Amino acid sequence: MKVLHLSDIHYRKAYLSKNPYEEMLSSMDSSFTRLQSVVTNVMTQFNIDVIVITGDLCDDGSIKDYTFLKSYFDTLGIPVYVCLGNHDISENFYQGWCCENSNQPYLRTHENQMSWVCFDNSKHGYANGYIDSKRLTWLEEQLKVHKNCIVMMHHQFDDVPGTPGLENKYLLQDVLMKYPPVAVFNGHTHWFKTGKIGNIPYFTAPSVSFRAVNEPDGTVIFSQSQGYCVYEVNAEGVYLMKENEVEGKQLSIWR
Repeated sequence: MKVLHLSDIHYRKAYLSKNPYEEMLSSMDSSFTRLQSVVTNVMTQFNIDVIVITGDLCDDGSIKDYTFLKSYFDTLGIPVYVCLGNHDISENFYQGWCCENSNQPYLRTHENQMSWVCFDNSKHGYANGYIDSKRLTWLEEQLKVHKNCIVMMHHQFDDVPGTPGLENKYLLQDVLMKYPPVAVFNGHTHWFKTGKIGNIPYFTAPSVSFRAVNEPDGTVIFSQSQGYCVYEVNAEGVYLMKENEVEGKQLSIWR
């Protein structure tokens, strides 16, 4: 099956300008317009079976923001599986995307040729991710039952410049190594990367919205991006068919 992997959309109908980060977001061209462009472009090239989104769907988004995104993806007529990131507000997501009332971690497993395990290793406002024993127990139970699965999560394992890895990643690694999935998909860094957690391949999708370059002198340069990955996925593994990172206009420079 062919899978479109998106991450870090950071959608918000109206960005605020209370601090340098929000001012940077408010200077972006519409993240939704670029999302539409990516999806349209990919679906003209590939017969996509599933879309996965590994967190930061919205940027401190409202219920209406999640409802708007969900209504757009519903028009595509194919399954969309998501996990939450540190910029997602779970209560708003549950109401706007799921039509449910909850403030619990978003933990779901979907069956579609394979098992898609949506693991929440995030917490709103925690840039380095968050996991606890309850979440790890849930994940272990899913991996025991679903042998051919993809684990989706937001925060990455490895440290990258300007983006530390998951703080207690070794607790999560122990569970994954005990019951290995076919692969792990994640986001958060806004840059493409692939590697291995032990013998388990992982794929980090680039951002649909923006990315940052950390210069040696401490300067951080933000620019628009329009990234995605397309895979062929089956029980034997994941084959990267296309990885795309398009850099757009410069947004901001922090010194």
